[in-house]
Amino acid sequence: MHRHGILFSKPTIISFLAILSIAGIAVYVIQTKEQGQVAGVCSAKSVTSTSFIKTFHLLDLTDGFDISFTKDGGYLLTGDILPASGMGAPKPYIIQTDTKGNPLWSRQFSSKSMALGLMSSRRIGRLALETIDGNIVTAIDVLDFVDENVKELYGDILVTKISKKGTQLWSLMLGDYSIDRPQKIWALSDGGVLLLARFMQTGYGTDVGDTDAVPKYSVLIKIDKNGKVQFAKKLNWEAEDVQYLADGSFIALANIVVPKTEQPENILGQELVPHALPTVIKLDSDFKVAWAKSLEMIPSEINAPTSYSGSSFTMGKTAIRMPGGDFRAVQPVPDGGFIAFGFGDLSLISGLMTGSANTINSFSARSLIAVKVDKVGNYKWAKKLTVNMTSSPSSNDFQVIKTLDDYFVIMQDVVRESAKVQAADFNLSPEALASNIELIKTDVDFNPMWVKKINAERDLSGYGIAPTADKGVVIASSMLTTKQHIVMMSLEPYKEAALIKVDVNGEVRGCPGVTDYRGATVEDQSSYLVMQSMQVDGAENMTLPINKKVKEKVFLIKNTARDICKYQKSSVAPNCSVSLPLTSGQTVTPPTPKTWALIGYGNTKEVAVDGEKNQAVHKELLPILNQIFNNQVKLKDSMKSMWLTYVFPRQVTRSDVEVVQKKYEELGYKIDQSEGGVLWVSKIGLTLHLIFSIQNSMVGKLEVLF
Repeated sequence: MHRHGILFSKPTIISFLAILSIAGIAVYVIQTKEQGQVAGVCSAKSVTSTSFIKTFHLLDLTDGFDISFTKDGGYLLTGDILPASGMGAPKPYIIQTDTKGNPLWSRQFSSKSMALGLMSSRRIGRLALETIDGNIVTAIDVLDFVDENVKELYGDILVTKISKKGTQLWSLMLGDYSIDRPQKIWALSDGGVLLLARFMQTGYGTDVGDTDAVPKYSVLIKIDKNGKVQFAKKLNWEAEDVQYLADGSFIALANIVVPKTEQPENILGQELVPHALPTVIKLDSDFKVAWAKSLEMIPSEINAPTSYSGSSFTMGKTAIRMPGGDFRAVQPVPDGGFIAFGFGDLSLISGLMTGSANTINSFSARSLIAVKVDKVGNYKWAKKLTVNMTSSPSSNDFQVIKTLDDYFVIMQDVVRESAKVQAADFNLSPEALASNIELIKTDVDFNPMWVKKINAERDLSGYGIAPTADKGVVIASSMLTTKQHIVMMSLEPYKEAALIKVDVNGEVRGCPGVTDYRGATVEDQSSYLVMQSMQVDGAENMTLPINKKVKEKVFLIKNTARDICKYQKSSVAPNCSVSLPLTSGQTVTPPTPKTWALIGYGNTKEVAVDGEKNQAVHKELLPILNQIFNNQVKLKDSMKSMWLTYVFPRQVTRSDVEVVQKKYEELGYKIDQSEGGVLWVSKIGLTLHLIFSIQNSMVGKLEVLF
């Protein structure tokens, strides 16, 4: 169940059905699965679906950050508001709507927002859901709490319960003496909630120049229906994403630091891990780690000192482990396994040196990667999805949700085509930085089913996304309007929160701003990625430094709503086709990783032989190399009358050098030197210096100088 759903710890079938009949929200799952339908298999049977785009103007700058649904089919929209001058403090708000997006009531909180929604992960900061009793719980990061003994500089988490009519029932301030942010919230069957929060480690003082350098950790906090904290569990790592599963266990994604082994000075050791590694972590219902597997590139190797005695060094191989991508989300799949989603990395398939040269410019399409593991963490496959749309420079995240028909929808901001042209001319006006929302629906094997681009007025940025009962999704977003107002003697656009409801096919009926997009590609990358077991701590009991009831004011605020695309209700047949030839999940367990020599060979483009002398040397040497390397030889470089460079799909060995030596002897060459990877051969009028890369496991290469 997604983050705003009802969750149950190990229920029996009878109690589960009883809870469903009460809860309403979870009933959607049952109602939208046709009898006999297999999870994750598309049904073309028509469903009644709704669509619309509606905006809300509370103050001149209104951002929409998060969205969830209510059991009566309505929505809860949260975000921040700010006066036009920008001189006041941002304030959080919540709006409850009906099924058509019409506001039923709007409330503003008196606390000051941390205003980090635009600058940090889009999955955290403004959360709201309906509890099993029909009331509402919000979790917001604010700046208001000040301890009597410790004057706190940073913010905490304000948890507030509001009645179904918008009346504040209780408020609770939670946190540490640091920057604390809510990440996810789940409703529980006893009327309480489970909150996932990220705390920043204390002990670094109030003058922190770089908050990103301060260690952070995640906390799971259970709060009962009356606002009492029942327990807090500390995770000694910061979760990128967590899903609370129906059996009470968790699947998590985090970047885990591999502890360094103490080495003597100038000794790298057998392994070097310079960065934290993205890791999929399975926690059981008791918060213990069942398994943890990293998502890594194929390790690189370098020649380095591995030990020394006195003044003598012993040379060996040091393996370098690097992240296999920038992973941001994890989701369960119907067969019991899990998929981690992230941004792809060029170096994954081209190596560290090559990858660093191929930097992504501001207007390159950024590929997505998905990695599948089974229920016990065995690696199944990895795939790259590329849609030829450019990630917006303002986009620092993407989101993935599972729909009610067990598919996935990915949301991110992309640059408008018209904006690309202006930005290429270094025009940094708002028009040059304007963005669209991109939605990609995929099946459980990461095949794209449809790609949509949503545009409205000046600029549209997506923040929150949730599945809906009709197998569509609903989005919370921020929109720069075409309407302007005067701020400090200049015209500025208003900003409004936008509520976007799309149907099962990503459509908003009668809305020209929602368009299809073609041009997606999927590539299997299973052999470019490896997974290793990781040492990860489970959760430990924690006493919250800040756990206090507070008197929060929640009061009415004027809300002006308008339609961008009017509400429509219609019968829709789900699109069950994929936009590419179907690629099924890889069945080999685990996939066989490629070597860097093979990857480098595959990425090499052959060149023509340049010069008469080069052609003569090449004509003699190529048949020898083809015999040794099974006709897998590429000419990488040719400099007239100077050199030739060849690459092969495996590392070169000393025995390969000896075979080449013997063949040159048969051709009448004199062997002047043969040692290690160096071979000198000569005959009248020609001397060849052959350098084989026998010490480099990262490449199969031969350089011939003459």
